[in-house]
Amino acid sequence: EVIAEKCGVAVMVIGLPDDDPLGQPMLNAWKAQYYGQALSAAIDHAYEAVPLKTNGAATVDKSKVGLLGHSMGGGGVLYGAGAQCADKIKTVIALDPGCFSWDEDVQFHDNCVAYAKEPLYSGTGGDYELEVLKNIKAAVLLHTSRAQYNAPLMPNTDYCAMWPALPSIYNQLTSDKKEIYVDNFLVDESKTTLAEAQPICAASHTWMLSPSGLLEHGGGVPINVILSFTRRHLLGSGEEPMEKPEGAVEWETAAC
Repeated sequence: EVIAEKCGVAVMVIGLPDDDPLGQPMLNAWKAQYYGQALSAAIDHAYEAVPLKTNGAATVDKSKVGLLGHSMGGGGVLYGAGAQCADKIKTVIALDPGCFSWDEDVQFHDNCVAYAKEPLYSGTGGDYELEVLKNIKAAVLLHTSRAQYNAPLMPNTDYCAMWPALPSIYNQLTSDKKEIYVDNFLVDESKTTLAEAQPICAASHTWMLSPSGLLEHGGGVPINVILSFTRRHLLGSGEEPMEKPEGAVEWETAAC
């Protein structure tokens, strides 16, 4: 809603069944490949739904279609951007992307367990090549927090699903318009165990799930980065990129 209001775009939200694929003992573990299929179908549906829902007052400009996904959905939009949706979109935004499930459900469980065994907040063990990423032609924005590096999202778990580390994903992208922002909000170096780091990771991972959090987390910097990218790369506003935020761990912008 914030993107729709502040950028003047139509937003369609899709959802996958929030249950256990193939009986896996965890939620939201659907493979990214399936997200890509669903997103491609959603784009085609939007061409018809937007005029219908607005009584013909609005249509979809097929040259200005973007994807945005969070967590496993972040992995899903990246997969779709490099595969099923590659020729349908102009931009893709991946927030805290998790590639835990990629071509198959729970494909990289062991990698995510190994990642959580490395030092907290280090990003060590977060490198892995995913061939689909090299096929993305759209402008890309990646965002996460260092508070999610090597840390578990859910209580009593031994894996970090927000893997590979964002710099690894960024370095694999061949798009000439790619941006990355890794913040340092909520990081507490005094926490040294997975159990201590988990609630911090969870808070960092869910900042956008409430209206106040969406606008106020990190002094509003993360949402403003998203809005700036959308205006510049999807809508062609012509504005300059934001200045590097204070405390940014990773920060790169691209000319439009």
